[in-house]
Amino acid sequence: MSTPVRRVADALRSDLLTRSNLQILAGVAVVGVLGAFGGFQPAASEVPRVALADTPSPVSAGPVDIVVHGTGPIHDFFGGEILTLNLTVTNTGSRPVDAFALSDILRWEGQEQSTYTTTLRTDSNSVGILNPGVPVDISVQLPEDDPDPVLVLNSMTWRVSRLDGSEGFFDPAPVMEVVL
Repeated sequence: MSTPVRRVADALRSDLLTRSNLQILAGVAVVGVLGAFGGFQPAASEVPRVALADTPSPVSAGPVDIVVHGTGPIHDFFGGEILTLNLTVTNTGSRPVDAFALSDILRWEGQEQSTYTTTLRTDSNSVGILNPGVPVDISVQLPEDDPDPVLVLNSMTWRVSRLDGSEGFFDPAPVMEVVL
């Protein structure tokens, strides 16, 4: 006859030490060992990161070519100055690029706010549409809360949206990061 303690131990062993529970435990142990030896470290970025002065000219970020000129102030409508990054953008594709697509091509690293509202032509007007083959001088306002901003230049793909069937520029893929 078995004692009550023995019966409880047998019941726990048969309920807890099942094959599936042991497989889960082994998987957790493998993940723990990988984490302990640096397996959770972020991978190094494959996107080239260059200083502002070393930016090649032009940077091809389909469907546009971008020439980075440097930083400087522009004047707003109220007479104040805004510190901006000055660029020349040429649409090299066959379709016009609107300001929404351009805001996905030009993104500040770590910023949730789009560059749509802070990208202007050098005469302080909105960007509007970039027609194929026409170079346009634009200024992107530098983020005020970041002392060392990084501009990420993305390439976009023209395709049909899976959501609603509309056509547009989607799938931003980083091409280069420009450190200011």
